[in-house]
Amino acid sequence: INSQERDIGRRRFTVGALDRCMLKSGHPMAHRITIDSRSDHAKAHRILKSLTERFPDAKLASVSCIQGYTIDAVLSKKELEQACAVLTNPVIDTASSFHVLSPDSFSYALEIGFHPGVTDNVGSTVRQMLEDASQKKFKESEAVYSSQFVFLTGRISKDQAERMSL
Repeated sequence: INSQERDIGRRRFTVGALDRCMLKSGHPMAHRITIDSRSDHAKAHRILKSLTERFPDAKLASVSCIQGYTIDAVLSKKELEQACAVLTNPVIDTASSFHVLSPDSFSYALEIGFHPGVTDNVGSTVRQMLEDASQKKFKESEAVYSSQFVFLTGRISKDQAERMSL
């Protein structure tokens, strides 16, 4: 994300145009899995409705949501493929471990995740799922972090996108 970050309580919001995935952990083998689920379309519709009510002057046309998992652990290619399989339902989900899934076009991307040190229950659950599936325990320094990508489409300014992230 080439962008600006804002700290709100226990969550970190990043606003900007998506260009590539940079990890803050510094771990050279961190991986990111993103999942586009048809079941998230209802969530996107609720977010769109809420934002258009809160920002009636914004020309927001659509919202898309993608779930993200950053796996800060050493994984082989096979283990990464297995992680994708564990986290997805092939009937309704599309997953990628090579790039952040996104709509064909969008104006701004918001990445919403927890601050370091804040308990990420979803991330902890995914870590346990991956350990169970691989029958391999993560090291104490290894972790999984969850985040949500919200893609905004419309004639909106960066300032409006930043205000929407609050």
